[in-house]
Amino acid sequence: MRDNQDLRIVLDLKQAVRTKSFHLPPNGKYRHRLVIELAANTGEAAMELADNQCAVPLQSVVVPPPLQSHQSVTPIQASIHTSAPPRVATTAAEDNSFIQTLFNRSFTPWRQENAAPPAPRAINPLRPVIIAIDAGHGGKDPGAIGAQGTQEKEITLAVARKLKQLINQETGMRAVMIRDGDYFVALRKRIQIARQHRADLFISIHADAYANRDVRGSSVFTLSERGATSEAAKWLATRENQADLIGGIDLGKSNEEVAGVLMEMTQNLTLEHSNIAAKRILDQLSGLGDLHQQRVQSAGFAVLKAPDIPSLLVETAFISNPNEENRLRDAAFQKQIAQAVFTGIRGYFHRYPPPETLLTQRR
Repeated sequence: MRDNQDLRIVLDLKQAVRTKSFHLPPNGKYRHRLVIELAANTGEAAMELADNQCAVPLQSVVVPPPLQSHQSVTPIQASIHTSAPPRVATTAAEDNSFIQTLFNRSFTPWRQENAAPPAPRAINPLRPVIIAIDAGHGGKDPGAIGAQGTQEKEITLAVARKLKQLINQETGMRAVMIRDGDYFVALRKRIQIARQHRADLFISIHADAYANRDVRGSSVFTLSERGATSEAAKWLATRENQADLIGGIDLGKSNEEVAGVLMEMTQNLTLEHSNIAAKRILDQLSGLGDLHQQRVQSAGFAVLKAPDIPSLLVETAFISNPNEENRLRDAAFQKQIAQAVFTGIRGYFHRYPPPETLLTQRR
């Protein structure tokens, strides 16, 4: 419920609960956030809330914005940027209702006469959207090798560089190359580089190979649910990762159940947006020729396992197919691939711009 600029949240619960709320300061991708934890009085287990929302981040736009499959749910999007966290008042009603009020304006419990005018709001500068481009293989790892001796690592780097150029020419976007030369980068290191640059999207470029040389066409992959589940367990078990997930929330300070729920919420959103971006890119690649798979595929590729960055892998063509090997060696075809991938990326971010980025001005 909104009252002018204030927001009141009422949750009707089946029993009395213990409540805990805290705010998280802004960082490069998120504004001020409020996290609410509800737990049953009879134990430590977290309450199950409708839609599995037991931690609700407010005063920031969820990254990325809501998905088409959830259009019936309208998330709260604050229109006011503040340099201080929102003022909060919490009430536990006798009927097991939980009431939380956010005061977006300066709030005092009494009338203050002759008060000084409020200080001007601090405006965070808008940033470009960051796309991490991963040219597959490299260095001691040549990848697949075609009949003419074409090495996959050479093709992926050539396409990645052309994609980088297209992205950097687009206002509001910036590309980060995971590798920009012929050298080896470990798979986990690739994810680490993308996260260090706070990438909004991770794209890995490859050229497929198969024993049957007649197989051809492009494919796009995202992480499988099984791969996501095993990866979540690894991240939650690794202490050095816990303070650097979910926009700065320190999972090490949360109990095991809350940390697991926060991880699941973040990873589910990441997977859904990975598939949205992948579908847009696959649609563009279909204009270049046959698709090997008509739908986005899923697999447990290690480079797709960042829990908080939408990630996808593009198999540009089959280097094991003689005709497609010739096309992959052609700079003009490489540019067509880069253009198709870029068009898909641009369409995705114009529809789902991350908060506090330059692309939000276009909506």
